[in-house]
Amino acid sequence: MKKIIILALVVLLFSNCSDDTPQEAWPQNVSSTQLGKGERTSSDPGYLPGLKTSITNNDQWQNFLSEFSYNDNMVTNLTGTTIDFAEEQVIVVIDIVRSYSGNSITIESIKENEQNIMVKTKTQTMGVMAAVSIPYHIVKIPASTKPVLFN
Repeated sequence: MKKIIILALVVLLFSNCSDDTPQEAWPQNVSSTQLGKGERTSSDPGYLPGLKTSITNNDQWQNFLSEFSYNDNMVTNLTGTTIDFAEEQVIVVIDIVRSYSGNSITIESIKENEQNIMVKTKTQTMGVMAAVSIPYHIVKIPASTKPVLFN
């Protein structure tokens, strides 16, 4: 009888053991901090229209800032240009050249899964008045070695 009780206790003890470690659910939202959003209105757009990229080191960042400020001083429109690339990376989306002002491009979401990071953007065209318009949205996110894909 003792053996049956001990066996029953052992069975009960081990039957309630489970791995309660929470499993990561994919995809996960990635937190971001906005560095800049607006539209360039320069008559000479430089070489950046249509750019969608992830910047992961200081050389890339400085090259981008130089191009972004081509023929005007757009860097002053950014809320921060000092990035710690050991901890962060920058996501840049710049729309194509539009012939009317009042347009926008927005990073709607950034989601991470096991293989990559997906950036979903939305473009809104309003066409207020005839003028060169190049909408942009720039954010920073935690650094990752995963490839960044854009919709």
